[in-house]
Amino acid sequence: MNDQIIAIVDDDALVRQSVQRLVRSMGFRADQYSSTEEFLGSASLPDVCCIISDVNLANGKASRLQAHLASIGYDLPVVFMTARKDRSVEAKLMQAGAIHVLAKPFSQDEMARCIAAALQRNSRARPEAALTSSS
Repeated sequence: MNDQIIAIVDDDALVRQSVQRLVRSMGFRADQYSSTEEFLGSASLPDVCCIISDVNLANGKASRLQAHLASIGYDLPVVFMTARKDRSVEAKLMQAGAIHVLAKPFSQDEMARCIAAALQRNSRARPEAALTSSS
């Protein structure tokens, strides 16, 4: 199994479990979180390479996740999922750097493509982060 961690943030346990199975079938470790607060308080945050998050969490804070991560020094790619397609919300998330906003239900192939794009973006970002942290 790959040592990279993909964090799944969704307040629906069935969605988290389903996405976790898919991510694990791709060879990655997948950790589940029921809220952004739980994820941000996780000890595994430094090892996360990608986040898959629901847009409409019960606490309503998923849309601020990217900005908060950047403010604490993490530039992680985020794939958002939503059951309520809203083009204005999608546009804001994409402008903030989201890799993609997937409408639920989505296919395994769609999620796999999004994860691949996220990891590709993350692999390009990590060498720069290593250079700036070693100076």
